[in-house]
Amino acid sequence: WAPGEAVWLPVRELGNDALRAALAPILTDTGKEIVAHDGKTDINVLFRNGYPTWRLAGDPMLMSYLLDADAESHGLMNTARRFLGHHMIEPADVVGSGKGAISFDRVDVEKAAVFAGEAADCTLRVHDVLLPRIEKDGLMPLYKDLELPLEDLLGRMEREGIRIDIGQLKGLSDAFVGEIAAIEEKAHAAAGKP
Repeated sequence: WAPGEAVWLPVRELGNDALRAALAPILTDTGKEIVAHDGKTDINVLFRNGYPTWRLAGDPMLMSYLLDADAESHGLMNTARRFLGHHMIEPADVVGSGKGAISFDRVDVEKAAVFAGEAADCTLRVHDVLLPRIEKDGLMPLYKDLELPLEDLLGRMEREGIRIDIGQLKGLSDAFVGEIAAIEEKAHAAAGKP
């Protein structure tokens, strides 16, 4: 695919099994570079529906954060507006709002295709705009060697859970309580009163 192009694969019409079978080879092909905005969420949603996980090659949400951590939002609609000057279709224009809102699977296929296609297209276009800026600002090692692998690790933790050593955690808690009490005592002594 290229900027300005997108493909819509409607689960409702194709069936989840057929779609999963068609996408699995693409998702698991290590020669393909997959870019997703908030990729951790996309991977986890698909995984919960029986799709294989994949390695992200790019995530414009992370790129946006690295370039401007103080931005109001790093969501796709905001990044498309900030970096492309493009105002995306509002979700409420597709699914409605309030009591009249419908679930996305009930949206007319043509309307859903335009909405989803625009999201896919903007994801790639924002990525392509931000990648040279990441490189120019010397952020590529941070992005490729820390942020993307960390996103993958956090996603796996969300999918698989983590094991907590309750005894170790209790020990840390007790130590922290003691340290805080000692600091509080020093602060009171320095202030001359509690």
